[in-house]
Amino acid sequence: MTVTIAQHWKNEGKTEAVLTFLESRFGEVPASIQKKLAALQDAKIIEKALQLAATCQSLKEFQKTL
Repeated sequence: MTVTIAQHWKNEGKTEAVLTFLESRFGEVPASIQKKLAALQDAKIIEKALQLAATCQSLKEFQKTL
């Protein structure tokens, strides 16, 4: 799959939003989760991660489901 520069930037912005959301809800986010988020490239998976960040009960649940 080819990702355009614009899509890459959009994905990067959403990934940063996921991280910000998790930090706001749970405090410091472990490096392992940060690395997983940084590696995401599929827009649908990033969108699901954003939804999960809004609804999960813990960082552990987020990491397990991601």
